[in-house]
Amino acid sequence: MILEVIQEKCQAQPDATAIDAWDGSVTYGELERRVEKLAGLVRGHVSKPDQVVVLYFTKSCLTVVAQLAVLKAGAAFITLDITQPPHHLRRIIAALGPALILVLTSDELHSAAEELQEGAAVIAVDKDHLSNDTVIASQTSSSACAVECELMYLVATSGTTGVPKIIMTNHQSFMTNASPLMNRMGITAESRVFQFCGYSFDLMIAEHFLTLLAGGCICIPSLHNRNNRFAASIVELEANWIGAPSSVLQLLDPQTVPTVKTIMQGGERLRQGLVDRWASSARLINAYGPAECSVAALVSDTVRPDTENVQNLGFATGSVCWIVNADTEGKLLPVPIGAEGELLIEGHTLSRGYLGDVDKTNAVFLALPDWLRDFRADCNQGQGHRAYLTGDIVRQNSDGSISFVRRKDAQVKIRGQRVELADVEHQVERCFAGSHQVVTDIVQISDSQSSILVALVLTKDVMTNYKQQESLLDQKSAGGLSILAPTSSFTANANAAETALQDRIPAYMVPDLFVPVSDFPREASGKVGRRTIKQYLASLTQQDWSRYSLTRKVPPSNETEHEMLAIWARVLQIEPHTFGVHDSFFRLGGDSISSMRVAVACDVAGISVTVKDMFEHRTIRKLALARGVTQQMDVATTSTEANASGVSQKKAPHIFYPEGRLEIYMERMQSRLGQAIERIYPCSPIQEGILMSHARNAHHYDEVIQWRVAGDVSCDISLMQRAWREVVSRHGILRTLFLQVSEDSFLDQVVLKNYSPDIYEYTDGEDWEAYRPFEDSVPMHQLLVIQRSADDVTVSLRIHHALVDGLSLHIIRRDLELAYQGRLDDLVEPPGYHEYISYLQEKRLQESPKEYWKSYLQGATAALFPAVQDEPAQDGMYFGAVEVGLGPSAKLTQFCEEHKLGMTVVLHVVWAIIVQRYTATDEVCFGYMTSGRHVPVANVENMVGPLFNMLIGRVKLAYDVSLLSTMYEYQENFINSLDHQQQSLVESLHSIGSSAGDLFNTLITVVNDQPEGHASQQQSTLRLVGDIVQSRSEYPITLNIVSCADKIKMQLSYHAILLNSVSANAIAEAFRFVLQRTLEQPHELLRALPVLDEDQMNNGFQKNRSVPPQVEELIHDTIHQQCIRCPDSPSVCAWDGNFTYRQLDELSSALSQEIVRKGAGPEVTIPIVLEKTRWTPVAMLAVLKS
Repeated sequence: MILEVIQEKCQAQPDATAIDAWDGSVTYGELERRVEKLAGLVRGHVSKPDQVVVLYFTKSCLTVVAQLAVLKAGAAFITLDITQPPHHLRRIIAALGPALILVLTSDELHSAAEELQEGAAVIAVDKDHLSNDTVIASQTSSSACAVECELMYLVATSGTTGVPKIIMTNHQSFMTNASPLMNRMGITAESRVFQFCGYSFDLMIAEHFLTLLAGGCICIPSLHNRNNRFAASIVELEANWIGAPSSVLQLLDPQTVPTVKTIMQGGERLRQGLVDRWASSARLINAYGPAECSVAALVSDTVRPDTENVQNLGFATGSVCWIVNADTEGKLLPVPIGAEGELLIEGHTLSRGYLGDVDKTNAVFLALPDWLRDFRADCNQGQGHRAYLTGDIVRQNSDGSISFVRRKDAQVKIRGQRVELADVEHQVERCFAGSHQVVTDIVQISDSQSSILVALVLTKDVMTNYKQQESLLDQKSAGGLSILAPTSSFTANANAAETALQDRIPAYMVPDLFVPVSDFPREASGKVGRRTIKQYLASLTQQDWSRYSLTRKVPPSNETEHEMLAIWARVLQIEPHTFGVHDSFFRLGGDSISSMRVAVACDVAGISVTVKDMFEHRTIRKLALARGVTQQMDVATTSTEANASGVSQKKAPHIFYPEGRLEIYMERMQSRLGQAIERIYPCSPIQEGILMSHARNAHHYDEVIQWRVAGDVSCDISLMQRAWREVVSRHGILRTLFLQVSEDSFLDQVVLKNYSPDIYEYTDGEDWEAYRPFEDSVPMHQLLVIQRSADDVTVSLRIHHALVDGLSLHIIRRDLELAYQGRLDDLVEPPGYHEYISYLQEKRLQESPKEYWKSYLQGATAALFPAVQDEPAQDGMYFGAVEVGLGPSAKLTQFCEEHKLGMTVVLHVVWAIIVQRYTATDEVCFGYMTSGRHVPVANVENMVGPLFNMLIGRVKLAYDVSLLSTMYEYQENFINSLDHQQQSLVESLHSIGSSAGDLFNTLITVVNDQPEGHASQQQSTLRLVGDIVQSRSEYPITLNIVSCADKIKMQLSYHAILLNSVSANAIAEAFRFVLQRTLEQPHELLRALPVLDEDQMNNGFQKNRSVPPQVEELIHDTIHQQCIRCPDSPSVCAWDGNFTYRQLDELSSALSQEIVRKGAGPEVTIPIVLEKTRWTPVAMLAVLKS
């Protein structure tokens, strides 16, 4: 086992330095001798397996000697952190009932250990005691030998409640993971490993034992130097490998520690700032591992400077990792690739469990689930085949690596929405200039009922001014939190960060306050002490928080700003004195609806402000600088509509423009455009939403449809251009511009009387797909003809979704075919889109759907999939699509008839299940399109225009309810919603205080394909076939499902910046599988419903086909073999001296003999009480040897 390997190293390189510590160096040869001597001492106190020796050491080379000596004595060790409170250490020792306490010789440490002893013997250890010429008489001649299943070490963590949680790890568990960890972490014989971690942090085990197993050197600083001269001690010890939490590593600069070649982050999220600083200067790796899994369970590949996913944890080491849905009442079903789920670790690297806590052990160390037991055909129910449920939510990437998402219990709720604080911190760090580290939390104000989201910001200049680079750790370990008064530069940076955050994340994720700090409290591991922070913040009052308000209320400086401030106050219903010209409209409570009201009010006041301006500039000062003052116009109050000649006539009561205004609009638009105007009318609700999205991103809803030219003759370009102009002349919507016209709307529709577009001709090799933004002065469509050869011609229509729906594309294709043949006049004149607008206006006057949607959506939970992620510049956005067949349509039709369900209902519920499995929520919201072709307008089937609206589907998913019951419940709500479909999506969301992107970000559309015999399918000499559609929705995932006569097909369109093609395919296949399963087993409970078919399951399981074999070695035996192989190589390099592997082996053996004489032996727990010193590894080995 481990001692044998280390002993081989000691004998092979006896003169190599094993420990280079502040209190002395130890070669491998010296290590072997010292360990042997100390092991003899330990053996006298160890009489049975699994006894524990406590090590109470400061950082020292003797710590390593002591650890090895305990192992050699046949016992297990626990190394206490002497900086922790005595009452905490006393609880640990009382729970252990140790056979022995080893303490580094020091009056202070020895007296402290005596107070903690709880009846255990206390033996002081120093380097003179274990010198080569000192003989320690063993109290027993027995030579203890630990076996693989016996305890090797214990680690005590605070646990979530503050009660010590003592984790027990066997020799075989650690040794099974040792070789994979050394390979992944890059620890070799040339490594000089800086021993940073506190003794209560299990990464210390890797720093000591992996280094010795590899034949490297442990570099141990004094506790003072580690805390106060962090960078300097690394350089002085010539360390080239360091591992620590991300927030600690950020204190280092590559220029100041040039010896460091490998830097490993563990214990926290990897921060982008650390990647930016280190990825180009050293090998940066990201490690993840609960102490229950032998130091680490996942280690990443080298993190590159341009990495897009800094939370990638890499691949499993020594074990197998599964991702399961842990909310399915204990069934732990696997989730699809790319879905969020809880990490389940299987293998021989798992620890034994928690000392004295059977219930807690059984709650997380589980027997294999049934599906995994079946998969693992050779599985027995012994110790090795268990699984550990981590409580961490992760996601598998397309290459099999795993990315961290959050702690399962780490989400908080603010403003009705669930928030992952780590996501907020990441975004603030990216947006706050000069930030070094950010910690956020939800704070309940002590003298108020309100909660606020607070961001504590430690900036780089504060660290410099307070000269904290070196002393920071020492202050943090004391548990202090120092809040500073905000400086003017901090306030400016906070305001800039707030503005930037509003463009990146939903409003509810933007902190209410940014508070400067000079310090964070820290745990012994180096992690931020969040519990301490939360307790302190909770004690602050409303008056305390008011001092940290960042916005200086700057008053208006001119008439325009005064007017705009008054308008904002009226619209937002807030007092004018409570905000200034630098406050963001959206942080004051504004949204899309209220911004439209502001734009209208500003126009009335003669100030030219559009909704787009509100989104872009956000503050009064920026708006005033960007816009000028225009002449104010009078407003009247009756209704008129213009005919084709521009003469006013009394209009139907369901279309409203103030009397006299339409003539002004017509005259203004004709003057502006220099063209005759046919008519002006408002937009439909769906058009408003689409155009508002288009204003934010010009790529959204820019559709491309391709038809392949077929027929008996070749395509004549001149005939095609004439035909296209006839089609445009026939349908007014194709001659429509969207312009700001009236005071009461965002944009209006201006129909040109004449418009003769050209077509664009391309040949093979020309870049016809290059993106070209639409111009405001022409309708948003272009017709392209791509002629690759005489027999390979494609007609491509690029058109904005605000102009058409799905059926409109069929009508346009039909009309284009007929116009090409000169037969377009054979068709009846179609109605104009303005007639559909008239119907909607009249319908809304008769009834208001606002209360229905407010009631329907009340209390809805967000289901965002994919979750909010960093987005590159909008110019980099592009779209992808996946097409899958969903089977024969007859099967779904028969199912719906049998169970009296609508096809759309079934498909909606299937999508809700997919989203639920990927987001782990108990209800799902999504958008869906509903057709308006049922309206009572003559010949509506031939109308071109967007005759649809977007509604919100809400599906509640309970695991103990059947699929069929879920569909019946949703169908009732779905049918009711169809009677209230005239309201815009923005208004529906506004009714519950939400906005676009806060509640859902996926869209599903279900349509029936055109039946045979429809006019669009008539034969002609030239036919357009194919209907290849490229959708560019604002939603990250859009499902377009088409039910044809014989089959159902689905196109999943996605934003490629948020999903890759592998994930998109997995989602589409999961939808296909769940639909088929639903049709076959509709009475199945949701908890039993898998989302992976057998092929996907097998593919996903392939990487986990076998569990890495357990290592049948004791760690101190493995270290002994290392001592034999390289006895003169350094094994410990500490502030108090160095040890070679020979010295480490000898000293630990000597100490082991002494421990045995004191009663150490198998199953005896021996605490080690040492400060950081070269003797700590000696003591640890000695205990193990005992």
